[in-house]
Amino acid sequence: AKACGLPVVAVFGGGVADAIHSGRDGFLVPPQLAEFIDRVLQLLAQPDLRLQMGATAASDAAARYAAHVVAKEMEKTYNSLIRNWR
Repeated sequence: AKACGLPVVAVFGGGVADAIHSGRDGFLVPPQLAEFIDRVLQLLAQPDLRLQMGATAASDAAARYAAHVVAKEMEKTYNSLIRNWR
């Protein structure tokens, strides 16, 4: 969703907490249906907020998850493992 320029509404937990900056590019909510629905309805009712959060989400996704960025991080990890072997 972030890569497509859409804000995310997700239940807080697991890896999703590392991927979403709640209040900036989406919302992390507790595992309560009412809270989830409220945030989705908020984004539907406030197109300016939805567009702003979506733009922030797309920018963050490109900066953190683009193929060349992930490849560079993997290279750093492998190089670190090689250096520290033995």
